[in-house]
Amino acid sequence: KMNWLNTLTVIIGIAIIVTMLVACHEYVLQELVVESPMLGVSKGWFAMAMPSGLVLMLVHVLRIWIDQGSAPVFRGETETLVAGDVK
Repeated sequence: KMNWLNTLTVIIGIAIIVTMLVACHEYVLQELVVESPMLGVSKGWFAMAMPSGLVLMLVHVLRIWIDQGSAPVFRGETETLVAGDVK
């Protein structure tokens, strides 16, 4: 019934994740030259947490979208358990 809206929501979500990835990539490049005074390592290692998490989130969204369609992508764990869609 509202499948086009689910698909549109997933596409907008993916676009937001990709936009955030581009911004995080620029931030990591800026932080690579800054060294942490106490640890003596580049602050780029700390800044890599955000783009790494975003890449994993993008892989997760795409995996669910390909396997189960657009409706369950943003479904919570409780909804999944109640619906009995656990594989």
